[in-house]
Amino acid sequence: MIQDKYLQKVHLVEAGVATAESLPVTASTPGCLAGIGAALGYPFMLKSRTLAYDGRGNYVVRDATAIPAALEALKDRPLYAEKWAAFAKELAVMVVRTKSGGCVSYPTVETVHEDNICKLVYAPAKVGAGIRDKARRLAERAVASFWGAGVFGVEMFLLADGRFPRRIKCGVPFRRRVC
Repeated sequence: MIQDKYLQKVHLVEAGVATAESLPVTASTPGCLAGIGAALGYPFMLKSRTLAYDGRGNYVVRDATAIPAALEALKDRPLYAEKWAAFAKELAVMVVRTKSGGCVSYPTVETVHEDNICKLVYAPAKVGAGIRDKARRLAERAVASFWGAGVFGVEMFLLADGRFPRRIKCGVPFRRRVC
């Protein structure tokens, strides 16, 4: 599950953790992505479910004319689509999960990306203490929902209106098939 980003999202929704609305790409065809565009709206982010890091494995589908280029860029990969997030900042929290299931986290940081690569990290994040605490609690809740012990990195968007994504009702839209 940790290696498949879409399965992670399904798991988090089922655990009641806020995450961006996402849909599976069941067929890597222009018609399938056009259906996803109609369901999520444009732009949307097309993402590789596996083997993606630092923005590699992501493609912004700005409108229907971008679909062929997106499919070419991410060919031969299992895909999913994510609703566009109008975010103000990207925050991250490193969470340590113990063998007994307890979670302890490092302070929330703000990451700044250039060309999809993290170029700068502000520690602590340049947001209010309340937002840093909310991010920490969200990250710990996400990590607590998984099994195993270790150090987990949880990345999240702070939306332009100062909130994090809202919880999505379990089963909707993750179990919905568009194509």
